[in-house]
Amino acid sequence: APVAAVQAASIRTGMLVFSSDDRRIGRIEQLIGDKAAPTAVKIIKDARMVTIAAATLSAGDREGRLKTTLAYRDVR
Repeated sequence: APVAAVQAASIRTGMLVFSSDDRRIGRIEQLIGDKAAPTAVKIIKDARMVTIAAATLSAGDREGRLKTTLAYRDVR
């Protein structure tokens, strides 16, 4: 369960987010909802602001990185 893998408190601005196919999407620019338990994050991808649900995020392979269950092409 992705939500259990990343506690909401560990989601913060500046973290890198990668897609399920290991492509870099971008850094978190803004948290949506309660800052202690965000429901979504906003990231700049290809010069556009995109929103990714926090429930799709899990811990990445390194500190400060997260991974979404979404494929790169599905992030819009």
